[in-house]
Amino acid sequence: TLTSMVSQMDALNRTLRAQRHDFMNHLQVVYSLTENGEYTTSIPQGANAGDYTVWYYVQGDANHKDSAKDSVAVTIEKATVTVTADAKSKPYGTDNPTLTYTSEGLLGDDVLTGALETIATKTSNVGEYDITVGSLANSNYTIDFVGAKLTITKADSSCTAPVAVSGLTFNGGNQNLITAGTATGGTMQYSLDGSNWSETIPTGKDADTYTVYYKVVGDSNHNDSSVDSVQVTIGKATLTVTADNKTMTTGQNLPTFTYTITGFVHGETEDVLTTKPTVSCEANGQTAGTYDITVSDAAADNYEITHVNGTLSVVDHQHAWTYTADGDTITATCGNAATCPDAEQTITVSAQGKTYDGTAVT
Repeated sequence: TLTSMVSQMDALNRTLRAQRHDFMNHLQVVYSLTENGEYTTSIPQGANAGDYTVWYYVQGDANHKDSAKDSVAVTIEKATVTVTADAKSKPYGTDNPTLTYTSEGLLGDDVLTGALETIATKTSNVGEYDITVGSLANSNYTIDFVGAKLTITKADSSCTAPVAVSGLTFNGGNQNLITAGTATGGTMQYSLDGSNWSETIPTGKDADTYTVYYKVVGDSNHNDSSVDSVQVTIGKATLTVTADNKTMTTGQNLPTFTYTITGFVHGETEDVLTTKPTVSCEANGQTAGTYDITVSDAAADNYEITHVNGTLSVVDHQHAWTYTADGDTITATCGNAATCPDAEQTITVSAQGKTYDGTAVT
């Protein structure tokens, strides 16, 4: 150190003076840190690391001249401080954490100024980045730096959830079940079974309640999101089965009861019915009146079926007779043959052996 170096010089000077004539014993060596600065008998001090030049001469008295100035070079070497950076981590897209460290070797109240550095920024991709010494320094120390890593991990992805399409009714074709969601940090994917995923909007055809699963598949800087779901219903279309009205005359056989179906979509026909309609009527055809024709039991997977009963009108037959005679045989024929019971369409009466007495002959 500077102090020890100058002390050695002073010791040498004292030795030399002791060896010289006694008249030199009272002369003094003076020192300065600059050639033309102030010289004193005090040993120069140096606190900071660096190169020093110590100037000196022997100061004369009334009988002696000052000696010529001379100098000696002295170096205070830098001390060594070990700085160990602390490993850090952060999620993608967030501000860098404060970079910290531990140090060993600082003397007294000495401190380091400046800060550690990394090239990573808020938008740097997932990965590991060196933490470097940066601007950390103290002019009196050589830094023995032990680096570390700033690890950027994946951030969580997020999304605006898809929305179920409302008011869907079976129309025989495929219909979109949702309006698309939007993803942040990845890509939206959808599934109807929770196993098979696609970016395509899922569709449904049959009347049913569907569960649409969705998630965000994270990109290289984001995690996959958790799976969520939304329920969507395609309602049944309306199908109307109407019993056809019928009319008959008393005495006839009951007509064949039929029905009409309206409401099929997309060109579908009665073939899609899982159960065909049943049509019945309690009339026996012998008594005039109106009777319900009941239709029931029709069923189809994609249709809500409404059954509408019909009416059977049974009316009394009105004969319109015409008569022909052949000898003593009279034949009566009903002119309303289309509605006349078969047994009454032709009546033959024999008048043989009868005497007209003003009453009807039967």
